[in-house]
Amino acid sequence: VPESHNAGKIFVLNRPGSVQSTIYLSKLGPKRGDADYEASEVGNTIFGGMSSGRLFQNVREEKGYAYSIWSRITNQSLTGIYIIRANVRNEVTGGALNEMFYEMNRMATTAPSQDEVTRAQRYLLGFRAFQLQSSSSIADELSSLWLVNLNVEQLNKESNKILEVTADKIKEVSRKSHAAANYITVAVGEEKVIRDQVSVLGLKIESLK
Repeated sequence: VPESHNAGKIFVLNRPGSVQSTIYLSKLGPKRGDADYEASEVGNTIFGGMSSGRLFQNVREEKGYAYSIWSRITNQSLTGIYIIRANVRNEVTGGALNEMFYEMNRMATTAPSQDEVTRAQRYLLGFRAFQLQSSSSIADELSSLWLVNLNVEQLNKESNKILEVTADKIKEVSRKSHAAANYITVAVGEEKVIRDQVSVLGLKIESLK
Protein backbone atom coordinates (compact mmCIF):
# COMPACT_ATOMS: atom_id res chain seq x y z
CA VAL A 1 0.00 0.00 0.00
CA PRO A 2 2.08 2.96 -1.21
CA GLU A 3 1.89 6.41 0.34
CA SER A 4 0.44 8.31 -2.60
CA HIS A 5 -2.22 10.60 -3.98
CA ASN A 6 -4.67 7.75 -3.31
CA ALA A 7 -4.69 8.53 0.42
CA GLY A 8 -8.02 10.00 1.47
CA LYS A 9 -9.94 8.28 -1.34
CA ILE A 10 -12.50 5.49 -1.07
CA PHE A 11 -12.20 2.68 -3.59
CA VAL A 12 -15.29 0.52 -4.08
CA LEU A 13 -15.14 -3.11 -5.19
CA ASN A 14 -18.59 -4.26 -6.26
CA ARG A 15 -19.93 -7.48 -4.69
CA PRO A 16 -23.45 -7.81 -6.14
CA GLY A 17 -26.12 -8.97 -3.72
CA SER A 18 -23.93 -8.52 -0.66
CA VAL A 19 -25.80 -8.01 2.62
CA GLN A 20 -22.78 -6.42 4.29
CA SER A 21 -19.85 -4.16 3.48
CA THR A 22 -16.25 -5.07 4.25
CA ILE A 23 -14.13 -1.99 4.90
CA TYR A 24 -10.34 -1.92 4.75
CA LEU A 25 -8.13 1.06 5.61
CA SER A 26 -4.37 0.91 5.23
CA LYS A 27 -1.14 2.90 5.19
CA LEU A 28 2.58 2.28 5.64
CA GLY A 29 3.85 2.01 9.21
CA PRO A 30 6.95 1.10 11.26
CA LYS A 31 8.60 -2.30 11.00
CA ARG A 32 10.06 -4.29 13.90
CA GLY A 33 13.29 -2.75 15.07
CA ASP A 34 12.27 0.81 14.20
CA ALA A 35 12.51 3.36 17.01
CA ASP A 36 8.74 3.96 17.10
CA TYR A 37 7.67 0.33 16.76
CA GLU A 38 6.82 -0.46 20.40
CA ALA A 39 4.95 2.81 20.95
CA SER A 40 3.05 2.17 17.73
CA GLU A 41 2.15 -1.34 18.90
CA VAL A 42 0.82 -0.07 22.23
CA GLY A 43 -1.07 2.71 20.47
CA ASN A 44 -2.59 0.31 17.96
CA THR A 45 -3.66 -2.01 20.77
CA ILE A 46 -5.47 0.87 22.46
CA PHE A 47 -7.04 1.81 19.15
CA GLY A 48 -8.23 -1.52 17.83
CA GLY A 49 -5.96 -4.40 18.78
CA MET A 50 -7.99 -5.77 21.70
CA SER A 51 -11.66 -6.18 22.61
CA SER A 52 -11.48 -3.27 25.07
CA GLY A 53 -9.96 -1.07 22.36
CA ARG A 54 -11.67 2.05 21.12
CA LEU A 55 -12.79 0.71 17.73
CA PHE A 56 -14.40 -2.41 19.18
CA GLN A 57 -16.10 -0.56 22.02
CA ASN A 58 -17.44 2.24 19.81
CA VAL A 59 -18.36 0.65 16.50
CA ARG A 60 -19.37 -2.82 17.71
CA GLU A 61 -20.43 -2.57 21.34
CA GLU A 62 -21.94 0.92 21.56
CA LYS A 63 -23.22 1.51 18.03
CA GLY A 64 -23.82 -2.11 17.02
CA TYR A 65 -22.61 -1.35 13.48
CA ALA A 66 -19.97 -4.05 13.01
CA TYR A 67 -19.95 -7.84 13.10
CA SER A 68 -16.18 -7.71 13.56
CA ILE A 69 -13.67 -4.88 13.66
CA TRP A 70 -9.94 -4.77 14.39
CA SER A 71 -6.63 -3.11 13.55
CA ARG A 72 -3.07 -4.41 13.42
CA ILE A 73 0.44 -3.68 12.22
CA THR A 74 1.74 -6.33 9.85
CA ASN A 75 5.47 -6.74 9.29
CA GLN A 76 7.17 -7.03 5.92
CA SER A 77 10.90 -7.13 5.18
CA LEU A 78 11.09 -3.43 4.27
CA THR A 79 8.20 -1.83 6.13
CA GLY A 80 5.22 -2.33 8.38
CA ILE A 81 1.64 -1.84 7.23
CA TYR A 82 -1.29 -0.59 9.28
CA ILE A 83 -4.48 -2.48 8.46
CA ILE A 84 -7.95 -1.68 9.83
CA ARG A 85 -10.84 -3.96 8.89
CA ALA A 86 -14.56 -4.02 9.65
CA ASN A 87 -17.56 -6.06 8.47
CA VAL A 88 -20.70 -3.94 8.77
CA ARG A 89 -24.37 -4.07 7.78
CA ASN A 90 -25.19 -2.39 4.47
CA GLU A 91 -27.44 0.22 6.02
CA VAL A 92 -24.77 1.49 8.44
CA THR A 93 -21.75 1.47 6.11
CA GLY A 94 -21.49 5.27 6.17
CA GLY A 95 -22.06 5.52 9.90
CA ALA A 96 -19.48 2.85 10.66
CA LEU A 97 -16.85 4.48 8.45
CA ASN A 98 -17.57 7.85 10.05
CA GLU A 99 -17.01 6.39 13.53
CA MET A 100 -13.81 4.71 12.36
CA PHE A 101 -12.53 8.04 11.06
CA TYR A 102 -13.54 9.67 14.35
CA GLU A 103 -11.56 7.17 16.44
CA MET A 104 -8.57 7.42 14.09
CA ASN A 105 -8.46 11.19 14.39
CA ARG A 106 -9.01 11.04 18.15
CA MET A 107 -5.89 8.86 18.41
CA ALA A 108 -4.00 11.36 16.24
CA THR A 109 -4.94 14.42 18.28
CA THR A 110 -5.21 13.40 21.95
CA ALA A 111 -3.10 11.33 24.33
CA PRO A 112 -4.67 8.13 25.72
CA SER A 113 -5.35 7.75 29.42
CA GLN A 114 -2.80 6.02 31.65
CA ASP A 115 -5.35 3.26 32.26
CA GLU A 116 -5.56 2.60 28.52
CA VAL A 117 -1.77 2.49 28.26
CA THR A 118 -1.44 0.07 31.18
CA ARG A 119 -4.15 -2.27 29.85
CA ALA A 120 -2.56 -2.31 26.40
CA GLN A 121 0.90 -3.05 27.82
CA ARG A 122 -0.45 -5.92 29.92
CA TYR A 123 -2.38 -7.29 26.95
CA LEU A 124 0.64 -7.25 24.64
CA LEU A 125 2.98 -8.87 27.15
CA GLY A 126 0.38 -11.45 28.22
CA PHE A 127 -0.47 -12.34 24.64
CA ARG A 128 3.20 -12.74 23.79
CA ALA A 129 3.79 -15.06 26.77
CA PHE A 130 0.79 -17.18 25.77
CA GLN A 131 1.81 -17.20 22.10
CA LEU A 132 5.33 -18.50 22.82
CA GLN A 133 4.16 -21.58 24.71
CA SER A 134 4.31 -23.88 21.68
CA SER A 135 7.32 -24.80 19.55
CA SER A 136 5.47 -23.92 16.35
CA SER A 137 4.71 -20.41 17.65
CA ILE A 138 8.35 -19.95 18.62
CA ALA A 139 9.39 -21.01 15.13
CA ASP A 140 6.94 -18.52 13.60
CA GLU A 141 8.28 -15.75 15.82
CA LEU A 142 11.89 -16.52 14.95
CA SER A 143 11.08 -16.54 11.24
CA SER A 144 9.37 -13.15 11.62
CA LEU A 145 12.49 -11.77 13.29
CA TRP A 146 14.71 -13.24 10.57
CA LEU A 147 12.56 -11.55 7.94
CA VAL A 148 13.56 -8.12 9.28
CA ASN A 149 17.18 -9.07 10.13
CA LEU A 150 16.69 -9.26 13.91
CA ASN A 151 17.70 -11.97 16.37
CA VAL A 152 16.04 -13.60 19.36
CA GLU A 153 17.38 -10.91 21.72
CA GLN A 154 14.82 -8.58 20.14
CA LEU A 155 12.06 -10.29 22.14
CA ASN A 156 13.42 -9.08 25.47
CA LYS A 157 14.19 -5.64 24.05
CA GLU A 158 10.63 -5.26 22.80
CA SER A 159 9.11 -6.37 26.11
CA ASN A 160 11.19 -3.83 28.01
CA LYS A 161 10.40 -1.05 25.53
CA ILE A 162 6.67 -1.83 25.67
CA LEU A 163 6.76 -1.23 29.44
CA GLU A 164 8.56 2.09 28.91
CA VAL A 165 5.97 3.51 26.48
CA THR A 166 4.20 6.63 27.77
CA ALA A 167 0.91 8.26 26.82
CA ASP A 168 2.79 11.27 25.41
CA LYS A 169 4.92 9.01 23.20
CA ILE A 170 1.78 7.30 21.88
CA LYS A 171 0.28 10.69 21.04
CA GLU A 172 3.49 11.62 19.20
CA VAL A 173 3.55 8.50 17.01
CA SER A 174 -0.22 8.52 16.51
CA ARG A 175 -0.05 11.97 14.92
CA LYS A 176 1.78 10.23 12.07
CA SER A 177 0.04 6.87 12.16
CA HIS A 178 -3.67 7.45 12.78
CA ALA A 179 -4.79 10.60 10.94
CA ALA A 180 -7.62 9.32 8.73
CA ALA A 181 -6.67 11.54 5.77
CA ASN A 182 -3.45 9.53 5.34
CA TYR A 183 -5.20 6.21 4.77
CA ILE A 184 -6.37 4.47 1.63
CA THR A 185 -9.89 3.04 2.04
CA VAL A 186 -11.34 0.07 0.17
CA ALA A 187 -15.00 -0.90 0.62
CA VAL A 188 -16.22 -4.24 -0.72
CA GLY A 189 -19.97 -4.81 -1.14
CA GLU A 190 -23.01 -3.63 -3.07
CA GLU A 191 -21.56 -0.65 -4.93
CA LYS A 192 -24.71 1.48 -5.07
CA VAL A 193 -25.30 0.99 -1.36
CA ILE A 194 -21.72 1.93 -0.50
CA ARG A 195 -21.76 5.00 -2.73
CA ASP A 196 -25.07 6.19 -1.28
CA GLN A 197 -23.80 5.64 2.26
CA VAL A 198 -20.35 7.24 2.03
CA SER A 199 -21.04 10.08 -0.41
CA VAL A 200 -22.03 12.37 2.47
CA LEU A 201 -18.51 12.07 3.91
CA GLY A 202 -17.22 14.29 1.11
CA LEU A 203 -14.44 11.95 -0.07
CA LYS A 204 -13.62 11.04 -3.63
CA ILE A 205 -15.06 7.64 -4.57
CA GLU A 206 -13.57 5.45 -7.30
CA SER A 207 -14.63 2.03 -8.60
CA LEU A 208 -12.29 -0.94 -8.69
CA LYS A 209 -12.81 -3.33 -11.57
